[in-house]
Amino acid sequence: MGVTIVYPAVGAAAVVSFVVGVIWYAPPLLGKYWIEKGKQGNTARAGLGRTLGSAVASSLLTALALEVILVGLQLSTWSSALELAALVWTGFYFTKEFTSMISGDKTVKVFASIALHDAVMLFLMVAVLVALN
Repeated sequence: MGVTIVYPAVGAAAVVSFVVGVIWYAPPLLGKYWIEKGKQGNTARAGLGRTLGSAVASSLLTALALEVILVGLQLSTWSSALELAALVWTGFYFTKEFTSMISGDKTVKVFASIALHDAVMLFLMVAVLVALN
């Protein structure tokens, strides 16, 4: 693609994403509710190490993809970066979770918690990427 990646920005955005997830799904916020729900309880059964490892990998891949898009499209203003986050959230994250809720896989509360988490995570990630590029 001919895009120059700013790897420290990608790393910082991934750390922000990971920290948001840890806080969001910690027992004082939504963790207890999350584990009580059937399929979401798979996190506890899968093992914390595997869950955290996949969260780190997901955060890095998401940060890298956002960086490639931001740099490739030369989006350097806050407004254009936030528009990208909104577009990615609406077109990919929200729609996937909404479909899962409609099909009966998730309750409205679980859907709302995931959708809001994803929005916060994406907006913070693009903010970090723009700030560090």
